Amino acid sequence: MSKNLYIFGSDANARFLASQFASRHDSWLRTSLLFHKDPILKNYFINGSKITYENALNRFNPVRITYEIPALLRPEQERSSRQVPDRHIDNLIVTNPDLEKSTALQEYKEYISEDTNVIFVNPGLGAVETATRGLLGHPHIWQALSTHIVENGKNFDIKHLKAGDFRVCACPTSESFLDFVQLQEKLFPNDREVPMVIKKLLELPMLGALYFPYKEVYTSQLEKVMVDCCIYPLVSLFETDLQRLSSIRSIERTISSIIDECLLVLGNLNRVKSLRKVDPTINAILDKQRMFDIILQIIGTVNVKSPSFRNSKSTILQAKMLPSVGFSRRFDLRSTNGYIVKLGREQNIDTPVNRTLMDLVVGRQSIDNDNGEVIL
Repeated sequence: MSKNLYIFGSDANARFLASQFASRHDSWLRTSLLFHKDPILKNYFINGSKITYENALNRFNPVRITYEIPALLRPEQERSSRQVPDRHIDNLIVTNPDLEKSTALQEYKEYISEDTNVIFVNPGLGAVETATRGLLGHPHIWQALSTHIVENGKNFDIKHLKAGDFRVCACPTSESFLDFVQLQEKLFPNDREVPMVIKKLLELPMLGALYFPYKEVYTSQLEKVMVDCCIYPLVSLFETDLQRLSSIRSIERTISSIIDECLLVLGNLNRVKSLRKVDPTINAILDKQRMFDIILQIIGTVNVKSPSFRNSKSTILQAKMLPSVGFSRRFDLRSTNGYIVKLGREQNIDTPVNRTLMDLVVGRQSIDNDNGEVIL
């Protein structure tokens, strides 16, 4: 019997994945887009319920293919012969979950059961736990980190600018985190059954998807949040060449202080403590000097004044900054510096540098919005 697959989102990753699943014409999976806002759905209908995927990896010979993909606000009524409840969600992909989308996910909890597979793509650190809190039925949780550079076009087009990788992993659910990672250390990749939707995902040719143990994806998230905490504020605050900024000693001190605060609060997370018991090499990954060198190297590759940076908005920056662990689609400090400040508050640890930078960036963005400027 065929299964449904709902892709929850209208961002670049949602369009990219929808086009890739549609390209397979797989009778086993009935793919649909799931929007939680009526205006987005209406605009999609106006566009003929179509997504055009442009393979721009070879910019001299781009290939455009259009797919007609259904979209709705609620799961559709299923055949009465199904052995699961009406409107049941078999498989759900949630792309770039932010605070708004995490809240919206609760609207679909009545359609989710223990037979549902929920896959989060490029979640921020802690976003999966927030989004799944309160979901009924204890669904199977998976996550993926994509480093593909994709950009939304007009009329729900999606442009594939740079190939990356796509790391998929299972997430802990009802078992304790320590038990989960210890089991993976012994049995991965045979620690649990891989569902058909994940197998289909791994087969999509343009994704280059690979199945990873959770600890490797999680450590990539830890790296990414520290890099973003340093890079986002600098790009947002300074209208200058970051290559020149990297030679200023006060900038190095600021970066050093940001990393110190990040390592302090992230090191107190229960999951990090559990990982250290299972695999002490995490200490080498989260080494301060290593992170400091990575961040300075990234800063040295980004020229904010260059025409390519200005004209391409965030896409060139995405391709240059952190290809190993991906890059978010906008400069939203709530999931970076804001997350560190929030963790510090919960742990009674002061994070003055991250807090000050976040306040400065929010103030700068507010001023730019009042002046009608476009925020990167």
